[in-house]
Amino acid sequence: NQLMQVTVKYAFRGPGHAFHRTRISVTTDDAARRDRTGALKQFLSLPRDRRSPRMSEEIRFCYRANHEADHQQMFRGIRETKERLGALQSGATMTMIMRDDQPRDTFVLERGQYDRPGQQVTPGRPQILGGRNPRNRLELARWMTASEHPLTARVAVNRVWQQLFGEGLVSTPEDFGTRGERPSHPELLDWLATDFVRHGWNLKRLIKTICLSATYQQSSRISEPAHEIDPENRWLARGTRFRLAAEMIRDHALFVGGLLNERIGGSSVKPFQPPGLWKQLTNRREYQQIYLPDDPPESYRRSLYVYWKRAAHHPVMSLFDAPSREVCTVRRPRTNTPLQALALLNEPQFFEAAKGLARRMLTEPAFGNSAQTRIPDAFQLATGRKPTEPELKALLELLRDERAELSGRPGDVSALLGVDRIPAIQAPEFAAYLTVSRAILNLGATITRD
Repeated sequence: NQLMQVTVKYAFRGPGHAFHRTRISVTTDDAARRDRTGALKQFLSLPRDRRSPRMSEEIRFCYRANHEADHQQMFRGIRETKERLGALQSGATMTMIMRDDQPRDTFVLERGQYDRPGQQVTPGRPQILGGRNPRNRLELARWMTASEHPLTARVAVNRVWQQLFGEGLVSTPEDFGTRGERPSHPELLDWLATDFVRHGWNLKRLIKTICLSATYQQSSRISEPAHEIDPENRWLARGTRFRLAAEMIRDHALFVGGLLNERIGGSSVKPFQPPGLWKQLTNRREYQQIYLPDDPPESYRRSLYVYWKRAAHHPVMSLFDAPSREVCTVRRPRTNTPLQALALLNEPQFFEAAKGLARRMLTEPAFGNSAQTRIPDAFQLATGRKPTEPELKALLELLRDERAELSGRPGDVSALLGVDRIPAIQAPEFAAYLTVSRAILNLGATITRD
């Protein structure tokens, strides 16, 4: 019962023999049908020579819509198409775009004063770079990605190398000019750049090519001769070792705990953060907003979708050196502070991830049915390798000590677990495995690319 608007063109003989466009309503609603019927009766009561072109068209249209099969089928198809279009539009994400249909005139401002325009200028690039000046952003993008323009591909390849190795082949990724560092392996950089362009700027293929190389798969263990020759590992005699980025640390912990929501697309999410933080960091009262965290599983989405407020960004992200996004940051600093360890132990999302890992160890058959199999499998899931004998011994001792300590303290167990329980497992056992899980997620091997 919806009013559907259909625009129909009819030709009639009138001044200039022009086409007349009219908008006619087709409806299944009873009230609207009665109104339409009353209007038609009024049109028909008039002599033909006193009817306006619009009246005649509407009479003809309604007759054909109700008495001719081809028109009835057409309207059914229109209604179905409109319903499908509405379903598509309701699930679409709207975004702003920019077009250069009619760019405004631009002038050099004399002494920078906005009310003193000087010579008119047009888009272009420095003449020293050669070639034809681009007229708009599209031509500029095509020039930057042309096969004879190597700089863009080399910068892109260097950024990917930096993400995978911790440092780019050019150690100054923000400056490829005369003030920047020279590449440590110029032939390798040029080969990767040309191969990248030759295969359609395929980032997945580039990452796969680098990760399958023997250089990437090296161990990070340092030998004495290699350390003497190349202490900074610029010649890549060993694997590089560096702490993961803030987003990777959070996503990895949620993945290990079986909580990561991998849904793609959609709006931003707000994970837990200390209450009142936005209010404290916002100076102007009229701009103050209240931070309302999302509930799981939305709050466990990947860090790519975390809501970001530049004046008050997420404290855990800041703790692990995520930039504020107020300016472009090409290289992130990597710090090591006690606050990071405290966050990995106690921050609510990391605590829930540790609960999830403990729950998996106790309930999933893949982890076995004893501590001797559960702990090594959980360690490998978090770090990518099996624990050494001293590491396994320390974790087993921690589990034994926690069992003994928590078995006689039901109040502490309840406070630790909250409302989270595993019916088939005793609460002290779950709490002991939770402590081990927290220790595993806090290991340097867990948050480090080794």
